[in-house]
Amino acid sequence: MKFDITKLFLIATAMAAISYIMWQRGLMVISAKRAVAFIGHRRKNSWGASVTACTGYTKRTLRLENGKKYRLTFDCTLTGGEIKVMLSQGKTPLLAFDKDRTKHNLTAGGSLYTITTAFESASGDYKLQWEEI
Repeated sequence: MKFDITKLFLIATAMAAISYIMWQRGLMVISAKRAVAFIGHRRKNSWGASVTACTGYTKRTLRLENGKKYRLTFDCTLTGGEIKVMLSQGKTPLLAFDKDRTKHNLTAGGSLYTITTAFESASGDYKLQWEEI
């Protein structure tokens, strides 16, 4: 069997392109976590998860229409640990959510945002939802 580096390069390039497109559209999640259980929930204007003994993080993109106002709401029911959510644009952090800060209003200044969810020995449920106001 002959090893063809050109085919390998084309396959790797195609996979990178598909991954990039999925990331830009908010379909791909980057995660580094350990958990006894992690069941993610994705809806049209929200996402969240039910977790047990989860430590680590997840990242995904969120597209919002430029110039529109949005209300973001973080609902969290924990039996242990902590969950924090951060919204950033590029490398600039914009909003942070935790058990004490659950609502924010945002006027979208660009279309692509990154949402990072950090888990520290968390057990329970969380949901982040957004609606146009």
